[in-house]
Amino acid sequence: MHRVRLGIDIDDTTVDYTRPFLVWHNQTHGTMLHYDDIVKPRIEEVIGCTSVEFERRINLFAETETFSQLPAYADALEVLPLLAKQYELHSITARPPSIKDKTHALLDFRFPGIFGRRVHMTGELSSSKEENGYTKGGVCGENGIRYMVDDAITHAVECSDRGIVTFLIRRPWNGNGSLEKERVFVVDNWHQIHAELANFTS
Repeated sequence: MHRVRLGIDIDDTTVDYTRPFLVWHNQTHGTMLHYDDIVKPRIEEVIGCTSVEFERRINLFAETETFSQLPAYADALEVLPLLAKQYELHSITARPPSIKDKTHALLDFRFPGIFGRRVHMTGELSSSKEENGYTKGGVCGENGIRYMVDDAITHAVECSDRGIVTFLIRRPWNGNGSLEKERVFVVDNWHQIHAELANFTS
């Protein structure tokens, strides 16, 4: 009997990406950006650079020790091992495939034994058409994933439109969860996600 499959985003969902990235970006590019300044879904629009340049900066940041040790959220560390006992967990990220190995290493470091090789890189943050060929909703559909956890409105809407129940974690760039859409449930933390999933799957 197959377990119910749950898709989980990485950055700003399981690990704190934006805060460390902004510290690095401020030091490297002379900006003075703060976490609460990121109020648009696409961070490059706040930073003021093209998507190609932003991808270059992402790849530069991925070469740093800070990136390899991105901190996991405390509630994610508590809840994901519990979810892994009940569901088949898949990591689904918009990161470009060029940092696939570093992504696997980070997940193995922060969440050992939770995802294994079930890591899907959609490449939606990549400017390369060869790499950017998937969406998170598409990955869910191809892999029979019925539930998704994300922090981006665009992904939540797309997954919802494909019939996938999505938990949207409140963040400044998603209007702190100011979205009303069928099959999208706004949540504050992983404990709430755990409880909501239990209601759906019981």
